[in-house]
Amino acid sequence: MAHDRSAIEELHELIAKQKAALRKADYASLQTLAPAVERLSSQLAAGASSLDTPTLDKLRRSLEEVRRLALASLSGLTAARNRLESLRNPQDTLMIYDAGGNVARHAGGACSIERRG
Repeated sequence: MAHDRSAIEELHELIAKQKAALRKADYASLQTLAPAVERLSSQLAAGASSLDTPTLDKLRRSLEEVRRLALASLSGLTAARNRLESLRNPQDTLMIYDAGGNVARHAGGACSIERRG
């Protein structure tokens, strides 16, 4: 049981480091933390029946927060990739709605507005 406690404490520390790395977008740290988290998780899963419910709930909440942060990070990266792609490949036409509410194309020239910064 004491061995489980030290593993749980170590896992909580690693999870806290994962959360911090996700908040800073430090993906290199995440890559180095992942094997240790997986090893400890597997070790604890083998003896999960000996752990009390509050301990398991706390771990579950922490891991759920890591999952939520990872999904938010992925969403941000996807949005950034899409934005960069749209800047690299501007469309020649603008999709607009006409007076009847139908989609129409409006041909335009090259964009003359440039953001500098």
